[in-house]
Amino acid sequence: MEHALNHIFDDCQISGDHFEAHVGGENIHGVIGRAESGDAIEAMNVLGRLFDEFDDDIVVVISAPRISPYLDATIEKLVRSLRPEQGWGYVDHDGRARVIVPTLGLDLRYSPPRTTEVQTPSAVRNTTLFTDLNQWLLKVMILNGSPPDMWSKPRLAITGPLSLSSEHWVGVSQAKAYQFAHTLQQAGFLSWKRGRFELLDLRQLLLDWIDFSRLEQPYRTPVRSVLEENLNSVLKRAKSSVAASGHLASQAYGLTHSNSTTEEVYVFEDLGVVLKSAALEETSVNQADFLLTKPLGSSVRRGVQVVNDTRIVDPIQLALDASRRRDRGREQAEHIVEVILSWHAHE
Repeated sequence: MEHALNHIFDDCQISGDHFEAHVGGENIHGVIGRAESGDAIEAMNVLGRLFDEFDDDIVVVISAPRISPYLDATIEKLVRSLRPEQGWGYVDHDGRARVIVPTLGLDLRYSPPRTTEVQTPSAVRNTTLFTDLNQWLLKVMILNGSPPDMWSKPRLAITGPLSLSSEHWVGVSQAKAYQFAHTLQQAGFLSWKRGRFELLDLRQLLLDWIDFSRLEQPYRTPVRSVLEENLNSVLKRAKSSVAASGHLASQAYGLTHSNSTTEEVYVFEDLGVVLKSAALEETSVNQADFLLTKPLGSSVRRGVQVVNDTRIVDPIQLALDASRRRDRGREQAEHIVEVILSWHAHE
């Protein structure tokens, strides 16, 4: 931590959870909060607690295993709205650091040299990376290299944006495909030159995507079966208006890792209509058989496929959904990430 902060400041001395630094003739006093898990929500909670404990003249810095670019942008937006004069910053275990002191006009950043061929300014990795359309196109690119039983869509020879826009089922215009490519390239996640069009730093991309997903909570309705049917029977009643995530989908793909048995079902049509057609009724969380979830965008429905006669979400969506759950959901999500990375290990 001290090494990273000394790249930002002229000098920095840390004593316990406090530090003193100097930059440009200015003295800066700060306090450090530590997030143990690297979970985005925990990081936000630690930062919020420090804001409550210290005045604006104390710079609040959080130390965490990883601060994703999306979390960086989210914290900045939150601080600007709630504590515009508050100095804040972070240091993560990869050596990235940032400190903002509004009263001094400072926004100091440091990232250790990357070994990939594209240098990544953290400023460009923001919410534009994970728009609904971009999430769909990322699924198309990543799952294109998966085993046959993981992705039932046509396989593509992807050599550039035109490879995406020329396929009718992908459903993207040429302009939007190029915009997607430029966004990924600027964020350091895409190599695009001389006929080469492939993703870079896939692990970081997937983990950033998970952090983004955890901070966007869809609306869920706890329900139970009036007929006391199992989930498979309910899905057959609801037909194409729903798709399963959670435990059932994990089993269908052979991706079950944790002992979580939470069932989640996406609803793509009017909730009342689905409740009636599937013989369901709303209930309390404690009595629910599963949760009905309204998707935040069309990328969820576009990735739905049929496995063992059951409509389920794609493996990436399964990981995103798992990461939001408390019953070892993050562990399940990271297991799926490792499986996805294994598909691309030879590239």
